[in-house]
Amino acid sequence: MPKRKPGRAVRDESSIKSISFKIIRGSIIGIIVFFMLTALLSLFFLKADFPQAVLPAASMAVSAVAALVSGFVAARPTRKNGLTTGVFSAIPLAAAVVIVLLIANKGDLGLYTVLMLLIMAFFASLGGVIAANKKKKVR
Repeated sequence: MPKRKPGRAVRDESSIKSISFKIIRGSIIGIIVFFMLTALLSLFFLKADFPQAVLPAASMAVSAVAALVSGFVAARPTRKNGLTTGVFSAIPLAAAVVIVLLIANKGDLGLYTVLMLLIMAFFASLGGVIAANKKKKVR
């Protein structure tokens, strides 16, 4: 067994601080993806002539993709506990989405918001599971 070099700390991948840092990093990346996709969606709806009935489904799809990315990025470094890491990474993302919806709807939230939050939790956990089960490339 090789000896550790003096002065080098051992990285504990399972510590609360390490896991929370990964969850926060995944959430921040998910929030960035959410706002980028929302901007692209609004530009697309502005330039193209689409009915307003398509907007709720498109915004749900944007939220689902952002949650999937968030869960994947949060669970990718450790490759374990993908389900819980993914769901926990969706919490700050869901808070950001709810804040945006509160501002856009002037404080009115409904069943659509609850459905979106459930879809985001599902897709974030799916992203975490995909990241945890993805095999490393052998070179």
